[in-house]
Amino acid sequence: MTGIAHLVGIGGHLRRCRLAACEAGATIVEFAMIVPVLITLMLGLIETGLLLTAQGILDGAATSAARIGSTGYTPANTTRSAYMANYIAGQAYGLIDPARLQVTARAYPNFSSIGQQGAGTVGYGNANDVVVYSLTYPWQGFTPFLGAAFGSITLNSTVTVRNEPPPPGAN
Repeated sequence: MTGIAHLVGIGGHLRRCRLAACEAGATIVEFAMIVPVLITLMLGLIETGLLLTAQGILDGAATSAARIGSTGYTPANTTRSAYMANYIAGQAYGLIDPARLQVTARAYPNFSSIGQQGAGTVGYGNANDVVVYSLTYPWQGFTPFLGAAFGSITLNSTVTVRNEPPPPGAN
């Protein structure tokens, strides 16, 4: 027998194996090469799922907040802004930090004036005004590796509603 050889134990039996032709341990080396790629793909899928879930929560919160804002209802001892922020925070389920969420409202006299320069005013408007609610949230990611790779992603959601008229007999 020529070349370098060593003994390899397979199934309780020892046999001689040439070093260049020996495949003992090849599986573990291949596994070690594939595992980082698989883990990165799994973390990417999880991060993408969380990102899409956060966007869905933001869209739902924007719709609910716009509905609350359009009614003009404000509980005692609070402002409409604080009431809407607390309502959105209650729907965030821990994925969205209410302190980093930015909510803006811009009121217009009608739908055709949306987007025209100088047509809208910042705020919730009055009865029968059209209000555009915009929610913006800087998504940082949950996994440090992928968060560093992609940086901050801005999630946006915009909803347009017409404020309800006051109920009959209200001032």
